Amino acid sequence: MDLNKCRTPSKLPAGRQNMGKSRKPASMFYLIGLTGILVILFGFQINSYGNLPPPPAIDISVDPLTIDFCNVDINSSSEWTVTVSNEGENAELTIGTITGTDTPFSIENDYCSNQTIVPGGNCTLEVWFSPAATGSFNDTFDIPSDDPDKEIVIVCLTGSGMIAGNNPPAKPELVYPSNGSTDMPTTLTLEWGESTDSDGDTVTYKVYIGTDQELTCVEPMMVSSVSNSASYTFASVYPTGIIALFGIVTIGGLSRKREKIGFFIMIVMFAGGLLLSSCGNGGGGNGDDTTSITYTVSGLSSNTQYYWAVVAEDSRGGETSSSVGSFTTR
Repeated sequence: MDLNKCRTPSKLPAGRQNMGKSRKPASMFYLIGLTGILVILFGFQINSYGNLPPPPAIDISVDPLTIDFCNVDINSSSEWTVTVSNEGENAELTIGTITGTDTPFSIENDYCSNQTIVPGGNCTLEVWFSPAATGSFNDTFDIPSDDPDKEIVIVCLTGSGMIAGNNPPAKPELVYPSNGSTDMPTTLTLEWGESTDSDGDTVTYKVYIGTDQELTCVEPMMVSSVSNSASYTFASVYPTGIIALFGIVTIGGLSRKREKIGFFIMIVMFAGGLLLSSCGNGGGGNGDDTTSITYTVSGLSSNTQYYWAVVAEDSRGGETSSSVGSFTTR
């Protein structure tokens, strides 16, 4: 057997001798084309996701969140309108049943309970305060909805029932800390000027302090004060002494004995008048003789901004609020 003949490679036809070499560029072109198609498809997918609409957004807004009816005569009423809005862009807001008020507060003309509000829309309800007795009243009510961030919004109510014709106390003036103070200790003594009451009523104070500038739903701290009636007692006692002295001198003549008695009475009345006058000034006032009321709070948080206010209330239901001050603890 001729081995050399067996080892001789056979020849391909002339038209097929370069087929192996021609497949290499074809595979490369195929891969490039496939890659291009994938890039196009991937880019289209990214663009499609970018053009998808945003998820539904619901955003409830309630105005106001705190209602202060101030002074309302007993056996009369005052009304306030609350607006509930849907500030979301592309989803409806569903309101639940609004409940929670007790006498002397009530909800009337409720156009919000169990209603659906379109984006940008709103509804209203009325809150009434109808005190039948003097004193301060506080309450809250809930507005439920399907807003996932604020499922329940709380509205705070306050008001004072006052005897008709009563004059409320003078506005309390905040003294310390001054508005905007910083580096305050976490145990702090608040100070404000004592209020006068033109009817001579006893004045007490409610101190509000919290981290919300509106002092929303803050429970007040009660501070007692003496009656202002002493200053009015002096105004009646002192002239009485003068009249008594005038009567003694006039009726009894000008004998030395009666003069001595008269002068003794005058001295006693004058000294008593000075004493009562000083007591009266101590009972309140916003003039140069104003005394201060203090109240110490403790347990405040460090590095926190606080807001505070004082409400003066007389014994017949009249109330007057101070301005709101602020301070920051160290």
